[in-house]
Order: sequence, then structure tokens, then C-alpha cells
Amino acid sequence: MKIGIISDSHNDLSAIDNAICLAPDVACWFHAGDSISDAEYLMNVAQKQVFAVPGNIDWFSTAHKEVLVEIAGIKVLITHGHQYNVKSTRQYLYEHSLKTDADLIIYGHTHIGKQEIIDHKYIVNPGSVSEPRDGLKPSFMIADISPEEIKKLRYAQEEVVWLLNRNYPISNIIDFVGGRHQFSVRQRMALRRASCSNRDLEIRKSKEINVYNLKGKTINIDAFNFLISLEVALSKGLLINCMDGAIRDLAGLRGTYRLIDKTYLVLDMLGDIFSKLQVKGVNFYIDAPVSNSGKLKTAICEVADKWDIDLNVEIVTNPDVILEKSNFVVSSDSIILDKCDGWINLVKYIIDNGINDSWVINLGY
Repeated sequence: MKIGIISDSHNDLSAIDNAICLAPDVACWFHAGDSISDAEYLMNVAQKQVFAVPGNIDWFSTAHKEVLVEIAGIKVLITHGHQYNVKSTRQYLYEHSLKTDADLIIYGHTHIGKQEIIDHKYIVNPGSVSEPRDGLKPSFMIADISPEEIKKLRYAQEEVVWLLNRNYPISNIIDFVGGRHQFSVRQRMALRRASCSNRDLEIRKSKEINVYNLKGKTINIDAFNFLISLEVALSKGLLINCMDGAIRDLAGLRGTYRLIDKTYLVLDMLGDIFSKLQVKGVNFYIDAPVSNSGKLKTAICEVADKWDIDLNVEIVTNPDVILEKSNFVVSSDSIILDKCDGWINLVKYIIDNGINDSWVINLGY
């Protein structure tokens, strides 16, 4: 079941028309305020049910400032957000949501699209459909609510972990559990990448290095693993928040890679991130057998001319061999995490602080 999420339309009816045209198959709409009168227009034109709340400029509205409804088994809380100071933090909104037992919290006000997961709660802002800020484009959201499939994956994950704790091979486990639940190939891949034994979880957590402890350090990056996850995030592709806290994609490399527009967007972001974290140096290790490895090295070097750090970009036959013996490793590869001296969850940090509308499903167990 799909729902449309829109906010801060500010009487721009043409923007609402565009959203309706782009989302003809949503079952209903949520409008997070400014202006609440636009919600009535949305309802009349789309001929769909609309749940709406007033915003900070809807001075004379007598409508409830927040609405809590249940859609397809998911509890949805919608509010404009200004009363919870959402421009500075979502903490107050999150704390309020605990009183409602909501699964999905929708807010507006900032005019900036954002998606976050806090303790299994999805907190989303669709941005502004008419007056976006921070150089973003007009935006709204479509949420596909499939609670039963997510619940089934989480239940199956408990079975996977139980078997991993008893040293059964992961391939056999996924075949057995995936077959039992009739999971698709992608569901099985998500389950495999998200799960680990309690022993491996303890090891990985003990070796995780806080991103705020990188001042003066040189970090070692698993180039394709790192960049592809961020490209997927910028492309709004599916990412998995896994048991060990790592963010993993379902893209799969399979020996081929090509640079896309998102590649350069990621590289442009990294200079500011390395500067903010006061990183001294960066080693990128690129898989030689993968296509376009040379082009990726050239792109990194060209963009890195603007970075004030010590840079080393190497094309090697097998980066895993190097990274497994290193510290301050940036990778989500589970084998590398189990063997390296210490790892940094840099993808999660970048998504949380720089990519507002990524699509992350929580299988953190």
C-alpha cells in the first residue's frame, strides 16, 4: 500500500497538481501543514482521503495540531513540527512520539526533505513541494507501507541468528530459512547481509571506532564498497541497517562498475566530511579486476585536489588482504570487519548527516 506525503505547499496549487500526477496510485495523502487549506484542494482533485494538520502560518485553523491514524497496521503520527523545534533537532518530536506508539512520524516546517530511524521509528520530512530550501528541488514523498513483509523478515532473522549461533553455514541457513518463508532473492540477500552471530556482533562492536575520534588519523577505505553504498543512498535505492550497525546495499558488484553522476556528488561531499572530522590522510583501495577502476582513481584524484589531506589511491588485486590487516578501516564487508584491527561506520555518519532522503530499512535485530 502506497501513501503520499506532502508539506509546505504554501497555496501553490500547481505544485500540488504535479504531485497528484506523479503519484496517481497512492491510497491516501498526508499533508503536514502550511497551508492546511491546500489539503482540501488536494482531496478534491486527487479524490483520495487526506489526513492534514495546520502549520505555523495556518493561524486561524481550528484543526487538530496532530493526527494519529493506523494505515495497513502501521501507526502514523503527523504534525507540522514547529512546536517541537524540528529545525534544530528531532529529539523532542521523537520523545513525544513515544507517548503515541507511532511507527511512522511525519513532520514538515523545515522545507528540507529528511529520513531518519530512531529506535525503530521512521521519522520523515517530505520537504517542500513549492518552496524548498538549502538548494534542494521541490519534493514530496511516496511511502510503500508493507509492514507484514518487514515483520516477516525480522522474525526470520531471529531464526537465522539462532542457527548462526550454533555454527551452521550461512549459505545453508539462508536456503533453509528463505525457502521456509518463500522469500525472494533480494529478501534473502537482505537477510544474509543484515545478520550475524552474537559472537561476531560482539567482536565487531568492540572494534568500532567513533567517527569523532579521527582527528589526525589516516583512514583506509574499501573504495567500491564505500562509494557504492553512498551512490545508492543518493539514488534513493534500498539500504539495510544491519545488526552490527553497518549500512549495506543490495547492489552487488559482480566485477562491473561505472561512474555515474552520483559518484561525483559523493566525492564532492567527502572533502567537507574529512575536513569536519579532521582526518589527516585517506588511503583508497580500488579492486583492479573490477571494470573502470582506473577511471575511478582518476576521478578521486581530480576531486581530491581541493581536499586538504594526505591522499593515496591504489589499484590493487585484492583490497581485502590489505584492509583485513589494517586499522581505521572504512568498509561494511563483514569478513573485513571480523579481521581488521578497527573499523569506522562512516557510511552511516554521512547518511545521517548529509543525505536527507535515503531509503534505509532497519534490520538491526
